[in-house]
Amino acid sequence: MIWFGFTGGLTPCPAAITVLIVCLQVKAVALGIGMVAAFSLGLAVTLVGIGLAATLSLRHAAGRWSGFAQFAEILPLISGLVILGLAVSFVWRGLAGLHIF
Repeated sequence: MIWFGFTGGLTPCPAAITVLIVCLQVKAVALGIGMVAAFSLGLAVTLVGIGLAATLSLRHAAGRWSGFAQFAEILPLISGLVILGLAVSFVWRGLAGLHIF
C-alpha cells in the first residue's frame, strides 16, 4: 500500500509539469521543484491514507457482518452493471442530442 502511494505520488501529472514549466520560464527553478515535490508528497500521503481507510473498513465490515464475503463476491458484477447502465444512458442521450431518435 505504501508503494502504491509512493508510485502514485511520483507519476508525472500534467498540472505538475505545467507548474514546473511555468516556474522554469520565470527562472524560479527551486520554487518549481519544491511545488512539484509538495504536490507529489501530498498525493502519496492521500493515496496511502485512502488505502489504509479502505483496508481497515473492510476488516471492520467483515468482522461485524457474516454475509459480507458473499456480498463482496457479487460487488464487481453490481459495479459493472452500474457502469454499463451509465454508458447506455450516455449513448442514448448523445444520440438524442444528435436528433437520431
